[in-house]
Amino acid sequence: MDDYENFEEELKTSLMNLAEDNVKLCRDLLALNATSVIIAENLLGCTEDNIDEFVDRFTVNNERLRLGIGQLQKLDLDVNSKNKLYYFSMENGLIETTPMRLMLINSVYAGEDIVTDIEQVIPELLLLLLYDVVKSLDLAASKRINEAITLVLELLDKQKENSK
Repeated sequence: MDDYENFEEELKTSLMNLAEDNVKLCRDLLALNATSVIIAENLLGCTEDNIDEFVDRFTVNNERLRLGIGQLQKLDLDVNSKNKLYYFSMENGLIETTPMRLMLINSVYAGEDIVTDIEQVIPELLLLLLYDVVKSLDLAASKRINEAITLVLELLDKQKENSK
């Protein structure tokens, strides 16, 4: 192991120990009837003024992480994998990303199903969504999905041409 890998492993261990220590300290503070302000300021570094916002933001982020981790586990990928990932978001359309970018705090990922091959996008993601929006007569969503299908077909066509 080189110096960077040793440093990285030590840092990961320190972060895990810190998180475990925070959980223990939080339990101890709760047992002493500490206020939410004492817990938030001491363990989370937020002020009384923004506790609600802080909790909301972290709750959303933790759920996003939980869903992303579940998808990576289902695909048997780790965060450092160089695989491309694809998912479809009604708000953002077709997204191409990597496991590392999926885990970033500013990721737009919101729990959508993920595939690792562009050829899987239409049959495994978009057709299922299209079926649901057609049943509900959602014209705007249908247009977004059809735009994504067109984009995928264009990408597949380019891939085919480049492989000749």
